[in-house]
Amino acid sequence: MSRFAAALTGSATMMLLVSCTAPAGKSEAGATAVAVAQAEPNVAEIRSAIEAANQKWAAAMLAGDMTDAIGNYADDAVLMMPMMPTLNGRAAIESGMKEMLTMMKVNDAKPSTLDVVASGDLAIETGTVTMTTTMKGAKPVTEVGKYLTVWKRQADGGWKIIRDINNSDGPPPKAK
Repeated sequence: MSRFAAALTGSATMMLLVSCTAPAGKSEAGATAVAVAQAEPNVAEIRSAIEAANQKWAAAMLAGDMTDAIGNYADDAVLMMPMMPTLNGRAAIESGMKEMLTMMKVNDAKPSTLDVVASGDLAIETGTVTMTTTMKGAKPVTEVGKYLTVWKRQADGGWKIIRDINNSDGPPPKAK
């Protein structure tokens, strides 16, 4: 079972236990309403934080600023990008992104959050991205793709990426 599924299962179990145990002097219906109100995260607030983080990432990519570009990633994050090995941990993500940016320049990056679902301290974002890049000695190329990102609430209340995967909507590269 994935870490996310385990977290959801744990949250569902806790909610069931809380809703089935009425505090002294309160009805079971009142206890259920309190448990549900406490367990449901504010998805609109989370989405707003994620969208702000995505805009910071896009600006950092345009500026070639790796510190800000990977600022949304937790220390133990995992990044899976097309045609690259999995990058495990923030240091590997920074190294991989720096290497990628030595080969190309990002001319434009537009992430767009389509949906956010949240449970407890985890949020799953699905979205699309349009990115224009220029490889050294080549003409600019615009790609459209999609991504799925898992965010985790941090102790300070902020959100960091713990899992990130993306791919292009375009055809696969042709064999030479």
